[in-house]
Amino acid sequence: MKILRKIRLILFCLVLLTVFSFISSADIQDDYAPVLYFEKNECCYPVDVSYLLGDNPLLDAIPKLKTIEIEGTTVFYVDNPAGTVNDNGVIDDYRSKMSQYGYTVYYTVNKSVPGYTFIQYWMFYAFNAGEHNRHEGDWEMVEVAIPDSGEKWVGYSQHYSGQ
Repeated sequence: MKILRKIRLILFCLVLLTVFSFISSADIQDDYAPVLYFEKNECCYPVDVSYLLGDNPLLDAIPKLKTIEIEGTTVFYVDNPAGTVNDNGVIDDYRSKMSQYGYTVYYTVNKSVPGYTFIQYWMFYAFNAGEHNRHEGDWEMVEVAIPDSGEKWVGYSQHYSGQ
């Protein structure tokens, strides 16, 4: 991964929650966990999604549901009432609560394709203050493919500036 700006290591990705596990090895997700690097101006780090949804997602998200029309289709989304993309309200709210929620990386291990193990690591960011795409509620992902034989590979999405 090529990073154009000065970066610093913020945290080693510690797997905190098991979402699903389809294989017996309890440590494979730790063996392949990504190391995350952040832009020097990063203001939001991977956080537990309950930051946005509350402790009971089925009930707490309902007052935050909004709709938007996209090409004639009504789309529902969860809005963070702390701010908008045009201000720093969500960022300020996240910063005031980050010690309460800590850093969180979700993962799933899948061995449903014979001869392969796939591990996906999911990170939720309260806000993406990137240069080209400011928005709240940003999900990023790293996927590792581990064949029983042959080369391993990884794919990823990127937070902040989207290079």
